Amino acid sequence: MQLKRDTDYALRILLCMGEQSLDGDAPAAGLTLPELSARAGVPKISANRICGYLECKNILSKRRENGELLYFPGEALTRQTLLDVLSATEGGAHLFAVFDRKTELYRTYGAQLEAVQKAIEDVLSGVSLADLLSAGR
Repeated sequence: MQLKRDTDYALRILLCMGEQSLDGDAPAAGLTLPELSARAGVPKISANRICGYLECKNILSKRRENGELLYFPGEALTRQTLLDVLSATEGGAHLFAVFDRKTELYRTYGAQLEAVQKAIEDVLSGVSLADLLSAGR
């Protein structure tokens, strides 16, 4: 399974926001897009697009303070799962979405493919950003 680069970037951005919160690095101050981009190692143009995806899903929030746009962890950032991040950036983890449901192949193998899909989603929904952050400590 190959993920989009946006998912990699989203995880980097979210882990940086999570680290900032864990370190007590003044999360109330927020981060500008250039700061977030530099910390996460994500190009600014990509970080801007991805922050938009994450904001739509309430994973990040932004507000303007003193004329500057700042990003903040969304409510319950660390409870977000890998499946939540995939949903925000890729629309989900639909590995077998390319199969035509009307074909004989799908009628023969569809139940097994759907079981695999469910297992993948179960694993991804079982790993939170808090799990990843604590593993890195």
